[in-house]
Amino acid sequence: MRVRLALATAPVIVLLWLGIAGYLVQKHHADLEEAAQESRNLAHAFEENIRRTVEAVDTTVRALRSARARDPAHFDIVAWGRDSGLSRPQAAHDLTQLISVVDRTGAVIATSLGPAIQPISIADRDHFRSVRDQIGDGLFVSRAVVGKVSGLWSLQFLRQLFDARGAFDGAAVVSLDPAFLSRFYGSLDNGRVALLLTGQDGFVRAVAPGTVAKLDNDMARTPLMIGASDQAYGTLDMADTADGIERTYSWRRVDPYGLVVAVGLSKADALSSYRSNFRGCVSIGLGLTIVTLLVGMALARNRRDLMRSRELLRAAVDNISQGLLVIDPQRRVAVLNTRAAELLSLPQELTKPGFAFDALLTWQVDAGEFDGPEAERVRALVRAGGIVHGNSVYQRTRRNGTVLEVRTRMLDTGLAVRTFTDITAQRHSAQVLADARDAAEAAAQARSEFLSVMSHEIRTPLNGVIGLAGLLEDMELGPAQRDYVRLIRRSGDHLLELINDILDFSRLEAGRVQLEETNFAPAALAQGVVGMFLPQASTKGLRLSTVVADTVPAAVIGDPGRLRQILINLIGNAVKFTSQGWVSLTLTHEPAADGRVRLLFSVADSGIGIVPEALERIFQEFTQLDGSISRRFGGSGLGLAICRRLTELMGGTIAVESQFGAGSTFRFEVTLKLADPLPPLVVAVAPNPEPGLRILLAEDNPTSRLVALRMLERLGHHADAVGSGTEVIAALALAHYDLILMDVMMPDMDGLTAARQIRTMERTTARVVVVGLTASSSPADLAACLDAGMDAVSTKPVTLPRLRAAIREGRAAAGIRSTAEAATATTPRLRELAQTLGEDAVAEIVQAFTEDTQAHLVAMRAAAERGDGNTVYRCAHSVAGAARNVGADALAGRAAALEATVGSLSSVRIAFEITAMQADLDAALAGLAALAGPMAVVG
Repeated sequence: MRVRLALATAPVIVLLWLGIAGYLVQKHHADLEEAAQESRNLAHAFEENIRRTVEAVDTTVRALRSARARDPAHFDIVAWGRDSGLSRPQAAHDLTQLISVVDRTGAVIATSLGPAIQPISIADRDHFRSVRDQIGDGLFVSRAVVGKVSGLWSLQFLRQLFDARGAFDGAAVVSLDPAFLSRFYGSLDNGRVALLLTGQDGFVRAVAPGTVAKLDNDMARTPLMIGASDQAYGTLDMADTADGIERTYSWRRVDPYGLVVAVGLSKADALSSYRSNFRGCVSIGLGLTIVTLLVGMALARNRRDLMRSRELLRAAVDNISQGLLVIDPQRRVAVLNTRAAELLSLPQELTKPGFAFDALLTWQVDAGEFDGPEAERVRALVRAGGIVHGNSVYQRTRRNGTVLEVRTRMLDTGLAVRTFTDITAQRHSAQVLADARDAAEAAAQARSEFLSVMSHEIRTPLNGVIGLAGLLEDMELGPAQRDYVRLIRRSGDHLLELINDILDFSRLEAGRVQLEETNFAPAALAQGVVGMFLPQASTKGLRLSTVVADTVPAAVIGDPGRLRQILINLIGNAVKFTSQGWVSLTLTHEPAADGRVRLLFSVADSGIGIVPEALERIFQEFTQLDGSISRRFGGSGLGLAICRRLTELMGGTIAVESQFGAGSTFRFEVTLKLADPLPPLVVAVAPNPEPGLRILLAEDNPTSRLVALRMLERLGHHADAVGSGTEVIAALALAHYDLILMDVMMPDMDGLTAARQIRTMERTTARVVVVGLTASSSPADLAACLDAGMDAVSTKPVTLPRLRAAIREGRAAAGIRSTAEAATATTPRLRELAQTLGEDAVAEIVQAFTEDTQAHLVAMRAAAERGDGNTVYRCAHSVAGAARNVGADALAGRAAALEATVGSLSSVRIAFEITAMQADLDAALAGLAALAGPMAVVG
């Protein structure tokens, strides 16, 4: 009988243990893989933490070097640190930081702690010798050393200093406590985790905890460092550390700083769940084996043995990690293990199998177990009986915060098997990741808002400086006073250019620049930009030329504004750095896939050229050839970096070829979509702003308010001023205004809110024109102004032409036609000529002016249609001069403005200005006819 029992039960027991063994092998592998993946995630986070720290330290080193380079002999590092907001960390943080400067011999000549009591030299230190002999300008991170000044362990971050001849002149040094670099360890809660920061030379720079290794230990021969020397990242198991704990390490190289970060998770901790499962599975396996034997014996023996096997099975089920519930076809709970009772917090009467499943559902509903976030879905399941046919999986959160995953499987026998798994830890991890993502998005939003606020806060005082300088420039001043005012205006314009560069670069770096997609003529754009620099080139005696291949497409789809920005930067640099000779722009193209075209631009000059060692860093941020370039020519060092980023954003590249003293050639390419040829432009005539408008100015800054009021007076308007949106609403309730000039950022109620409230009020009142004034030039901010109900937007700083254009644009957008005619303007110039030359001579002058101006307007229209910016520039110049001679001031002003800005305007805007000039001419001729006779206006 025993032989038959063994033969009957052996296959079942073998299959049972094979299944358990397979599960355990799979669990073992899964736990190790999970630990490896977690170590890789932590290593990536640690790498980002170290990279940001090193970049911040490098910024300090660069700033120190730049500050000292301005006046090495009188440089005061203590004052510089105080003025720069840099100070030593608090002692409570248990960190040290020292900023110092050493000379070419290694002697410490200045520190942030003040003058050294005794002479100190680091000439014998490896990091000084390495930086001294270093080729190229890079940040050097030393091994962990005991500082001669602080006497504490520290890492030294060094960059070379150079004298006026470019020779090595010492080093700028920042010392950082290694514990500062391993502070990431404090944010972890993963058992026996280890953090290592080493150099690619194998020496330990920072470690946590301290039992893993000592600072400056050489780990070059460990498997970890051998792997890091071959690959930028990877994972391995290693116990080659001081505490002897076997860990799963993941490393990542931190290039280009020559550092390696590693995070190790204890394998013993990683396998704790596996060991628990192992014991449980062995227990289950043993129990099931015994149960199988008992069942077999029961077939041969008696009922008592059968009852004993059931108890053993019950013990096995109670020891598994999951809660288990089995419902029979009569909806009674046949099986309920201890883990299920614990997870569900069941009362005593519901802990023993045999009770009705519906009683369990009723108790859970009464206890409020289904009132969590998943309430409605779970309650619907309960109303349906708590069991659905087939298999189902759902998650729910209990009132005590435990998150359960509930799985139900219907068997063919009518039994329903339900398991309960505690996934609180997994849900918490997912929430931590989601919170981190939300924090990153909030940081990006904060940065965007900061840029917007800074744009307003910086441009607002600039608006006052440039505006007041413009008003002074138009007054009767002496030669010296006029020179001073021009210097103020030029300095303000230069500062505005620098601010625009910085804001543009910040938006590019933050990924907030969105490219437009509009049809434009590349040839016209290139010629228009060159036309902008014709006066400047002519003043310097330079030959400025444009060569456009005949095969270049007539129209493409892209962002002409950003492409124009690149060309303005490159051509402006070429003209700036060329004192004699020539500058040329060449435009060709190559076909590309998918109906696209690759436009190839080349800007060449015969200027000063670029030294070879500077070519590789010419497109880096805040980079110029040397300090004398900034002092002599100005600039932020961001122009070419912005060009590179814009080119890459348009799917292209940019490069430079240069020979020092023999000129440079910048080449860049962009890939754009082909478009149908641009149709002739028909633009409605926009009326000139009528003098004598009653205008309400809303501006909180006193200087900007004064500038705008004086400009409005200069334009012949009557203006009242308020300082907030609330005061705008109050002023509208007391008086009628033809137009409101509204600053966007104001206290109490901003301009956007005020504009919306005005539009709401106009449901019962007459519509008023609203023109926004903003320091931001981003498309999103300008669109927000229009969405708020403004008719037009003008960016700061405000100038007379820009203010005149904003008023005109706002009234045109609102559909308002001016009742004032240019013909009502007096013509004192013609009266003077009539008194001097006689009326017949004046009639001939007006006749010639009419015919000549009409011919120029016709030529300008034709040139605008074919994209010939040079012709538009020349014709506008001629019209402006002729109009001044006969006293047609409105026409002269518009022509002069077009002459000055033709290179920066789109073809649509140029056509608009030409049409407006025709209207100015017609109105002026009507007034001239009264003085010079009907023949003067023929044509």
